[in-house]
Amino acid sequence: IVGGFHALYLELNRTYSIEPRLSIQQKIGKIHRMTIAYGKHGQHLPMGSYFTQSKNANADSYPNMNLKMIQSHHLVYAYEVIPVKSLKLKVEPYFQYLYNLPVSPDSSSTYMLLNERKGFANDSLVSEGTGMNYGVDFSIEKFYSKNWFLNVNASVFSSTYKTVSGEKLATANDNRFGLSFMAGKEFPFKKNNFLELGLRIQYTGGFRYTPIDKAASALTREEIGIESLAFTERYKSYFRPDLRISYKKNKKNYAWNLSLDLANFINYKNVLRQVYNRDLNELEYSYQLGLLPIISFQVDFFGKKSGKKKLEE
Repeated sequence: IVGGFHALYLELNRTYSIEPRLSIQQKIGKIHRMTIAYGKHGQHLPMGSYFTQSKNANADSYPNMNLKMIQSHHLVYAYEVIPVKSLKLKVEPYFQYLYNLPVSPDSSSTYMLLNERKGFANDSLVSEGTGMNYGVDFSIEKFYSKNWFLNVNASVFSSTYKTVSGEKLATANDNRFGLSFMAGKEFPFKKNNFLELGLRIQYTGGFRYTPIDKAASALTREEIGIESLAFTERYKSYFRPDLRISYKKNKKNYAWNLSLDLANFINYKNVLRQVYNRDLNELEYSYQLGLLPIISFQVDFFGKKSGKKKLEE
């Protein structure tokens, strides 16, 4: 049984969060383990949001300065089994209830800061929104042994929030599922020389978004969303494969490593967001980063052994 408290204080607006946490873990035989955990978690807003200036000339200059910290209750259950020495299987259902979410004070608006892709608020907000996340994570982990490792994860989940009017909506992050695969193998040759190959694949449902009202946007010359269809549309699924090739050589007191990482090595086009082009009066898509090669060189230095007696100490 492990229990404790976490505390967070923000001097900027003198808000704070005191968070009790508790976990209970029970071993069942030699290969099974069960864990139940609860924790309260607090988080201040992105700093830029506190300095958002109101669009209303008669309002406070910084209406978001006194927003409360976001709070959430987390409840997690985990069951894992290690059928053989180097393999672990785990299933983990979870539930999260969030409150003090920063939402628009306008009852007809669906705006909530955590849906903001830019990372900061663009108008005045109130800490009156709530949210709920729940789902199940599955994982298969083959620990590093015999020069290779494997990690496979899958998630199914739901993510919703309520506006100041109490309307329940899907969040931008409610992409419903996520899959990831990561594996690596090391090939030793000669003396203390190693060739390493690694592969990582990520595949998730697309982010949700509010469709843009093209006619209204043309009249106002700025992007206007259809509030009645908030977060009902979804971008195509996200897919990204990464490849790593590395050469490592170990010396007596140091080791060096030369590696090439190819992020998104098939140059797959993942949608970042839909945008309104004012000049062309057209809806367009902006895309995330494509193929990105990264070359790196690393040197690690090791301390010298100082004798049996010193090592025992």
